Amino acid sequence: MRPQANQKKDFSRGSLKICFSVSTLAPPFTPLYLAVNSVLVVVLSSIIILTLVRQMNRPLRRLQNAANSYSKTGKAPYLDTNHGPLEIRQVNQAFNHMVYTLEQTERDRQIMLAGISHDLRTPLTRIRLTAEMLPDEFFREGLIYDVDDMDAKTYAYEK
Repeated sequence: MRPQANQKKDFSRGSLKICFSVSTLAPPFTPLYLAVNSVLVVVLSSIIILTLVRQMNRPLRRLQNAANSYSKTGKAPYLDTNHGPLEIRQVNQAFNHMVYTLEQTERDRQIMLAGISHDLRTPLTRIRLTAEMLPDEFFREGLIYDVDDMDAKTYAYEK
């Protein structure tokens, strides 16, 4: 018998019993079901782990590529120091500073060698003029050859 809408139920004298069938709440736990679910969990976990590892290794791969580029070409891209974990930002900042210092050192070396090369050209010219006035032809040709060789080497550093 159904209670009508305007009737009130009185539960103060007894208890209410609610029954559910177990088969409607959970699927059956058969060995095949467990095996398929286990495989799915392992596959999804592996995909998530591989994705996370790739994300974590990406900044290190950029650093490796930049270092390889600098060792091959003498130029390296600027590495980002604003994003990522603190340690990666610090390594990138140190790498950028190292590349800047090496480039500055190379520029200073080139300027110094160009100055030395220029300073050596005047004495070499004087030695060559003196050598051309020597009476001994064998000694003169050997000295001129040596001066020309040194002159070619100093000229190469001026560029």
